[in-house]
Amino acid sequence: MVLKVKVSGSYLRDNKPNDYSLTIYMPECDKDFIQMNAMRRAVPMALQLKGMMCDYLRSCYIDEIEEVSAGKDTPKEEADEIKAVESYKGKDIKTLSYEEIQNAAMAYQLIGVPLYHQTDIRESRQRFYYEYTTQILEKELAKDFDFANARTVVLDEKKKARRKKSKSNTEILDGIESEKE
Repeated sequence: MVLKVKVSGSYLRDNKPNDYSLTIYMPECDKDFIQMNAMRRAVPMALQLKGMMCDYLRSCYIDEIEEVSAGKDTPKEEADEIKAVESYKGKDIKTLSYEEIQNAAMAYQLIGVPLYHQTDIRESRQRFYYEYTTQILEKELAKDFDFANARTVVLDEKKKARRKKSKSNTEILDGIESEKE
């Protein structure tokens, strides 16, 4: 399933504000992550792919969300967008494009993966590899692992992001207090 999200807001380019209104497609993710994924990953990527260069995204409002999937009645343009969003599935991490890395990071809720074009493609793949291996596959991996000689890891469609239990402020403070004793 893919989310079809209508967004609007403004961004800065050369210190000049510009408004935008877009329909973006992004992987289905936990509802608590939709706003963050749209603002940090999907909208900047969509703006750049549409030739709307953005120095800083000032605001991003979610105007409408719809779950969609490609079927035989789906218009070709929308089906192509859905296929592009899901193109990371079943691929070797070492072959992912910038866009596939961003979509997979959204789907697996890997916030440690660099944002769109914030690093070179090799660094993005390496950081994605580390995050996916340690968080989704739950395997030990040193921060300074040898990416060039690392084993092939193919993204598993059946694996899902693990829902992390968040702690309340009281639980965190109680933990700090018990460490002091």
